[in-house]
Amino acid sequence: MSNMPESFKIYKEKVTVSVNGKDEIYELFPLSGVHYGKFMNVLKAMPKDENDTDIIGKFSEDDVKVIHMLLMHMFKDSYNLTSPDDIRNLDLTISKNLFAFLPVLLQVNLPNVEEKV
Repeated sequence: MSNMPESFKIYKEKVTVSVNGKDEIYELFPLSGVHYGKFMNVLKAMPKDENDTDIIGKFSEDDVKVIHMLLMHMFKDSYNLTSPDDIRNLDLTISKNLFAFLPVLLQVNLPNVEEKV
């Protein structure tokens, strides 16, 4: 039995994402604090105007690489993926659906954030 306070326990969050035309449910842990600096840089790069629909055009090449890397870490840690085949399939799935997964990155890692992207 652990003496850890209840507030220290991290639970996976269920999210639904349309991938390849089908709704998929994922259960994801938030990012480790090691990645939070990069996550904050992504947040800074996001459009400030909620009515701005050109989200993709606001990100630099480096921002896109960081978003991809953060999603990879989040999924690998949540599903304990270690085999090269699993990691390659994850990489390709994230690459193909990168901006469908962007709201998930925010939802899982920011408290009380509704999908706004």
